[in-house]
Amino acid sequence: MIFYDEDRDYAARFADFGNHREGALFEILPFTEKEELERFLEEQQADLALVPPEILSGRLEQQAEKILLLTEEREYSGGTHPGIYKYQSCGRILREAERLFGGTAETAEGTKLRAKGFGVYSPVGRCYKTTFSLILGQLLAEKGAALYLNLEEYSGFPALFGKVYEEDLSDVLYYRRVGRESGGLAGRMEFLGKLAYLPPVSCPADIRGSSTKEILQLIREVGAGDSYRSLVIDFGAALADPVPALELCHRIYMPVCEDRTSQAKADAFEAYARQIGKEDLLERVRRITLPYYPWLAGGCGDYRGLRWSAFGKYVKNLLDEEEKGWRSKDNYRKL
Repeated sequence: MIFYDEDRDYAARFADFGNHREGALFEILPFTEKEELERFLEEQQADLALVPPEILSGRLEQQAEKILLLTEEREYSGGTHPGIYKYQSCGRILREAERLFGGTAETAEGTKLRAKGFGVYSPVGRCYKTTFSLILGQLLAEKGAALYLNLEEYSGFPALFGKVYEEDLSDVLYYRRVGRESGGLAGRMEFLGKLAYLPPVSCPADIRGSSTKEILQLIREVGAGDSYRSLVIDFGAALADPVPALELCHRIYMPVCEDRTSQAKADAFEAYARQIGKEDLLERVRRITLPYYPWLAGGCGDYRGLRWSAFGKYVKNLLDEEEKGWRSKDNYRKL
């Protein structure tokens, strides 16, 4: 990313912040003099230029794949390039730039999923499904870029992570439904250590009202490109029918409890899958009974440290065991 501002201190701080930001999509090259930028553009191209409107030039138009204008107006409508308001935090500017740069081209049905999909689904409640999913995602992220996608009605993430999200999955779904989405998902990602995640819905009706097509398109979008090696999908009870989305997964973990009721619910799901002719799906389902640790009942604390806990060791052993049976051809599954 080319970044231009005549204030040397500001340009340097912006570049330093962006280049050290977790999950950064760009290497930021700061410029403070137009002549210096023009000399650079004589020999180099850029994926993105974030510059004020007054320095637009023919060479910049030619050498930058995409141009975003850093403006002093909150609502900019002065040309063919999108504008970003300058007087806000560096983080917000970068997130908006990444979102606008990302694009929203629809991923066609039948596109190959390059990320290995791990579904975590259970018809049983209170089985540590989300805790398991987050540890699994962090372990996979240590091996390569990984994304966690939560499809629950109530994730509790703002309280669990102590964060207020500027945008979340509710915004993504809304803007797409009304045809106002102008960017991709990259600029909306948050990070738990190395694990990327899209903040879950803040309004439960947004996920309850999602069609199967919308959910499948979302999974294809994040899983079909080269950005992520692994995709962990934490399913909730809000989807009318989770089976089409589960079919995208290489492996499906089904946490259950040991009591008779929990086992009966898991049996009922498997019976339903056979009834609708999805026996092949059940071949990828693995029931797991997660160990109980008293400290989980009082809150997990920092989720980044969970992978080093006894619970994390259990998940790591499970993952290591499964890796031995993976075959390279499974990395590319039809959607």
